[in-house]
Amino acid sequence: MASINSDIIVAIAAIIVAAVAVLGLSTWRKELTGRAKFEVARKVMLLGYKIRDDFEFVRSPFTGSWESADRPRREEETETPTESNIRNEWFAKNKRLGVLVEDLQKFQESYWEADIVLGDGPGKLISEVLGVYRESYAELAASISTYFDTELHEQRSGTRPRDEELIQKCRRDIYSSSHDEFSTQIDQTTEKLSSELKRYVR
Repeated sequence: MASINSDIIVAIAAIIVAAVAVLGLSTWRKELTGRAKFEVARKVMLLGYKIRDDFEFVRSPFTGSWESADRPRREEETETPTESNIRNEWFAKNKRLGVLVEDLQKFQESYWEADIVLGDGPGKLISEVLGVYRESYAELAASISTYFDTELHEQRSGTRPRDEELIQKCRRDIYSSSHDEFSTQIDQTTEKLSSELKRYVR
């Protein structure tokens, strides 16, 4: 009889231990998943804010002389002070674009991770946000190239471009003004991203 009671007690104890282990494993898994979602969402949010600031920095109308101090110059290259200023500004803008490219690459990598950890819903939104950022970058880079190339051509030839409207549009893309269409799109896109991910970082 004592042996039977002992066996029952051992069996009950084993069941309790197994139940506690399963419960502990489930809790640990939830904590681990929650922590992973927090870290990924936080990373993507911070990159979104950084990219928003990158766009603002590229489009700032103010550039410093130090930004073009390392611009390559050919020994035989002769240029007027005006041409030099145009080249310096172009070089500074392209250097700033380089920072934006690096952060867009990081955002792409974080998107792959978020798509796995956060699931299809947030993953789809992050993909859409990435698309807007990329299109905005392509538009800005094209405007910078077109605008400064045209400015240099004008200085050399003395003729204005035929498509003045395009050049003015490029200038508006390159140099930001408060709450213009370009900035508003980036701001709204970033805010949409932030609103979606806030629930994971609270």
